[in-house]
Amino acid sequence: MDEQMMDQLDAYFRERANRAFGDIDAVSGRTLQRFSFGLMTAAQNLLSKALRHWRTDRPRAMRLVDRAIALPFDDHEQHVPVLAAAGMILFDYLIDEVEAGDDDTWLEAAVAVLEETEGPARFVLAETLRDIENDWELPAGHARIIRAAVAPIPPQPPLRDRWDLSPEETRELVAGVLEICIAFEDALWELMGTEAD
Repeated sequence: MDEQMMDQLDAYFRERANRAFGDIDAVSGRTLQRFSFGLMTAAQNLLSKALRHWRTDRPRAMRLVDRAIALPFDDHEQHVPVLAAAGMILFDYLIDEVEAGDDDTWLEAAVAVLEETEGPARFVLAETLRDIENDWELPAGHARIIRAAVAPIPPQPPLRDRWDLSPEETRELVAGVLEICIAFEDALWELMGTEAD
């Protein structure tokens, strides 16, 4: 966190201490929830904008990614906001199709993208598919397909917990996750016989 943000946080804590129940919110960690929400919202907004420009203006998209990477570590949630946001965006892309589809088009597209993807983002897609298989009620055939597709890919820590990455590694990983979102969208359109925008 930069010095100005720390000064604002200190002022907020001092002001809260003068209220009824004193600084119980500060002690409980509730005061940091708004900062966490703000960081996550900012990261998601920046990455969503990057996705909108991904096909037409990659340099602009990457500038938005870089702004998201520059957001500070979230001490309350103990995660890197840009990584948590990237994981959530990919999860939402897949889940929207799981919930909207009445066939296996989403799964066929996801497995095709998984097979074609290289680099660290491949692990993120595999973990997301594992999460869907574990947490959603899928047809038995879908669960078997997911297990077979991800079996060769070793499990990894959740994306939000990857504190060990350098800014360059974070940039590569986030760009890879956004590329997966685009590839998934393209694969869906191709399977449905239409073109992506």
